[in-house]
Amino acid sequence: MHIDSLTIDDLHNLTERELVDLMYSTLFEVKPIIEERLNLLEIAKTDKKALMFDADFNVARKFIKYENEPDSYILKVPYMDERENVELQMQMFTDKKNDVLPIVNYFIYVFTRVIQHPLGIVEIKFIGQHIKRNDNDFQYDRFEHKYSESEFMYFDKEKNIYVQVNSAELKKAKHDLEKGKSIEDTLEEVKVYLQREELLKTAKLLLKESGNKFLKELIVMKNGRSNKGFSINDHFAYLNRYSVFMEKLELGLKIYLLFANISVREYQKLKSKSIEINELISELKSSLVSLAKMMYESDRYSLNKNDILSKSIKLHFETEEDRFYKNMVNQFTVLEDFLKANVGSLDLAGYIGFDLEKWELYPNIVQVEKKRNFTTKATNFGEQREFENKILKFQMKKEE
Repeated sequence: MHIDSLTIDDLHNLTERELVDLMYSTLFEVKPIIEERLNLLEIAKTDKKALMFDADFNVARKFIKYENEPDSYILKVPYMDERENVELQMQMFTDKKNDVLPIVNYFIYVFTRVIQHPLGIVEIKFIGQHIKRNDNDFQYDRFEHKYSESEFMYFDKEKNIYVQVNSAELKKAKHDLEKGKSIEDTLEEVKVYLQREELLKTAKLLLKESGNKFLKELIVMKNGRSNKGFSINDHFAYLNRYSVFMEKLELGLKIYLLFANISVREYQKLKSKSIEINELISELKSSLVSLAKMMYESDRYSLNKNDILSKSIKLHFETEEDRFYKNMVNQFTVLEDFLKANVGSLDLAGYIGFDLEKWELYPNIVQVEKKRNFTTKATNFGEQREFENKILKFQMKKEE
C-alpha cells in the first residue's frame, strides 16, 4: 500500500496487528539515514567560522549538510562539547579534570537528535546548551537551554529521495489550519508532510490503548523480575510468565517504535536481545527438567518426584547438582537484568549493549521507560545524555 494513497478510513479498517505491521513496515521502506557528527572544536582549528561565544544556532547551522547517496542519506550535523577542549581542562581546587569554568562562566554543548517516524517522516532537532555551575549546589553543574531548532523532511519512495520541508511554511500552514483557513496555496511538500503527520496521529490514537496496556504488563513483569520462588515448580511458573511477557514484547516494541520511544537501531538491538532471551528461557526449562532428574536419581535426596518439584530446592554443597544449579542461577540473573534499570552506575546495568564507533548505548526495555519518564531527582535531556557519555567513556577505557 503506497503511503500517499493511504486514508484515515484505511487505518480505521485495519486490525490492531495489521495497523502495527503497516506502520512498522514503513520504517524499513525508506533509504537508511546515516548520521555523522561534525566536531566544531576540530573544525574551528582551521575554520574560525566554527567559533562560538555562546551556543549559537546561526553558527551551528553553517555546518549542517545533507547528502543524498544512491543507497543512503547522509546527515552531517554539528556537535560541540567544550569540556573536551584540552585547553579548557583546568584543575585548581579538586581532583576533577574540569573544576575551573572558562572565563565566560560556562561550557558550550551543542548536539543533534534525529528522530525517524513511520510513514517516512523525519524530524531533526538541533539543541544548544550551556553547562554552568549549579546555583543551588556549587559542587554540581547544570544545563541551561539556549536554543532548540527543528527541521523536517519526508521520504519520497518513487524518487528515492528525502524531501526537505520549509520549517517556516510548515509552521504557517499549521497555524492556518488551526484558524480554519485554507492551505490550498501552500507548498506541495508541506501538504504531503501534513497529510502523513495526520495519518501518523490517527495511527497513534488507534494504538494508544494497546500501548498503555503493554506498559501495565511491563510494570508487573519488572516488579516481579526477581520472584522465581523456591521450588522447581516455582521456577517453571516464573519462566512461563516471562515467556508470555516476551510474546507481548514483540508487539510492544513495534508500538514503542511507532511512538518514537525507541529508535530504529534500538529496536533492532532489542529484537535481537529478545531472541537470545527466548532461547535462554527454553534452555532453562530444559535445565530444570535435568535438575529434577539428577535429584531423583541421586541417593542424596529422599524425595519422591512430586516433592522434588514442589519443595524448596535444597542441594548438598559442591555436588554435581549444586554446581549445575549455580550455573542456572547465573542464567536467571540474565533474565532479571533484562528488566533492570540503571541506578547511577557506570557499568552496563540497564543496557543491552553499546557501539563506541557510533557512540551509542542501547537500553533494555525498562531503561527505555526510565529515560522517558519522571525522575526521582532534577535532571534534563542534556544531563541524561551526559550520563550516558560517561558510561561510554568508561567502556572505552575498559577496552584500551
